[in-house]
Amino acid sequence: MTTSFPKSTALALVIFTCFFSVVTMPSTTAARYIKPDQTKELFKLEKIPLQVDSMKELSKHLLILSRRHQDSSGPQLRATAQMLTLAMLLDPANQNAREINRTFSVGKRPEAAPEAAVLKAKDRLRFYNRWLASANAGQHANLLANLLSDATKTLQDHTLNNADIANWTGVVAPLKNYAQSDIATKDDQVANHVAKNDQGNHTPESPKTPNVPIRPPVNLKLHIAKMSLLAPLELINYEKYKDPNDELIKTRTITTYAVSTINWVLTPSQPDENNYFKITSVHKGKSHEQKSPILEKTRGTLLSLLTNRHGGLPQLNGDVLISGGFYGKTNGLALTAPLALMFESSIKNTPLRKNIHICATCDATGKLSLPKNFWLIVGSLRKNTTGGRLIVPTA
Repeated sequence: MTTSFPKSTALALVIFTCFFSVVTMPSTTAARYIKPDQTKELFKLEKIPLQVDSMKELSKHLLILSRRHQDSSGPQLRATAQMLTLAMLLDPANQNAREINRTFSVGKRPEAAPEAAVLKAKDRLRFYNRWLASANAGQHANLLANLLSDATKTLQDHTLNNADIANWTGVVAPLKNYAQSDIATKDDQVANHVAKNDQGNHTPESPKTPNVPIRPPVNLKLHIAKMSLLAPLELINYEKYKDPNDELIKTRTITTYAVSTINWVLTPSQPDENNYFKITSVHKGKSHEQKSPILEKTRGTLLSLLTNRHGGLPQLNGDVLISGGFYGKTNGLALTAPLALMFESSIKNTPLRKNIHICATCDATGKLSLPKNFWLIVGSLRKNTTGGRLIVPTA
């Protein structure tokens, strides 16, 4: 069950004054994991040109990737089923893979693998896949390479929505069977602030597209130009390291779940000026503008909400600053509720209280729901030692 923004002020949301010891249950319906059929053969194990130890290593790394931080969307759970299928086929004696498969099958989650282990597993799979996909490896190895590419496509933004290359019929259920109310779409995927090169390095991407005007402007008066509040988010940072295997300097991704300060500065614009709504993240003390489908969807949702409530937006520019790192992909539309709350506060001339934390998304009608990554970010609220007021949807 959710609640909506009341007509008088967004501050009348259900507020719990606490030190984050109690949270509500999520109100969204997640996809269900479908246990793969382990009795069918996807490839001839004896035909794969790898040593037994290498097959076991591949199996181990696939198992680690199946325990990555992930949401409960259909594409992610299906990818996990594919990873565990290959892990069990490559090493039939891998009992851990079978146990993790059973854990997912009963609707539970295993303990998440450490980020360092996940990064190493990705690197090793890329290494093996390059060889398996080569012409010299042969058709059976090429088939395994295709299967590995399918199983790991959700790990990269640009391949997330790709169709399967290999045939999984009868082994892993098709995506449509992973019933849920909100299967992730392309708009829900990771921001394009990360450029992934062939070595798997990650660097922030400079924005290349112009700002899209926000229209239509209306005669609303903004009373408060600068606001801030707190929100638990997935935050992405990057660090350089020296790879001990090849002595090369590489960049790795560090994912954290932490309470971020969201600052919003509203400034009037001229009638002939294209309004902008810019989202900037702070990474290692430097600001980087982010642009992505999900942030464009956030803009559109906010515009629709304010148009429904007030007939549009005033002539303005908006600068949003997110502290702690880049806005992570699992956050989805987690910025919609904080920005709507701050905008309503400015229109109603009602200053926000200090230490307000908001953990919610809102749609164009003002309906609130918990973020898709609620169970990933909720721990950061428990770690907060200063307390405050927490805004969440009712269960």
